[in-house]
Amino acid sequence: MKSKTQFLATAVITTAILAVSASAATIVYEDNFDNDTLATNTGIGGGLTQRTILTATFGDNGNLVDTAGSNGGTRGVVSSINSFNLLNGFILEVRMNGGTTAIAQSFGLSKTQFTADTSAEDWMREQSWAGEGTAADAYGIGVQTGSSDPGASEPTPRGLKFNNGAANGTAITNLVTTTNNLLPAGVNTFVLTVTPNDQFSYVYNGGAPVTGEIVPGAGVFDLTQPLFFNVYSQSDISLSYVKITSIPEPSAALLGGLGLLALLRRRR
Repeated sequence: MKSKTQFLATAVITTAILAVSASAATIVYEDNFDNDTLATNTGIGGGLTQRTILTATFGDNGNLVDTAGSNGGTRGVVSSINSFNLLNGFILEVRMNGGTTAIAQSFGLSKTQFTADTSAEDWMREQSWAGEGTAADAYGIGVQTGSSDPGASEPTPRGLKFNNGAANGTAITNLVTTTNNLLPAGVNTFVLTVTPNDQFSYVYNGGAPVTGEIVPGAGVFDLTQPLFFNVYSQSDISLSYVKITSIPEPSAALLGGLGLLALLRRRR
């Protein structure tokens, strides 16, 4: 039977491991869009740069919005100015304001920064559409929201996707295929975790976690290259918050706990 001291030591070590793990996690990008302009971002990780495809003009008015807002008549891409090293995996949190008439939106992390000299439009689209085509370097994981048209130009399903650079973003999970269900009025929160062994987990609007493998058995998602955050909008878009957290090496928390254990033993 453990003594009270041993129980205390175990509790302290457990707390220390959790604390070390939490403190070792690093927020590499955070923006709550507080009117400091897209390019500035007084938060963490630098600002954003935009590419106008069809009259889109993005702005920061307390939310990331397409100020042209003409429901399908505007298209554009916003990319982080900086890229982020996420070798041990990452957690991406995005808060979207629902109730809009979004036709197609996507957001996520890619090794490409979608600036004016990039041919890709919606980098998470699952096939060429309207002659857009996706550049061979459009490689990343992200979420495609908006409505789904059963016609050939807007194939289903939408949801969490992986694009391997071959212009065929593959649906990993089918979240919900209608705008009203995926982006209901109010703030919608999507939290995605990806680890180096291609495992993912996401939580949407506080629901049960959904876990899986990016490409089952293939092991193809490369975290060794710095990744950019990208947002595509084909209509009204409103993001209120974005945060990217790098996951620490598992050994960091373990070493902290073991060090504390050694200290307690010496004191005993």
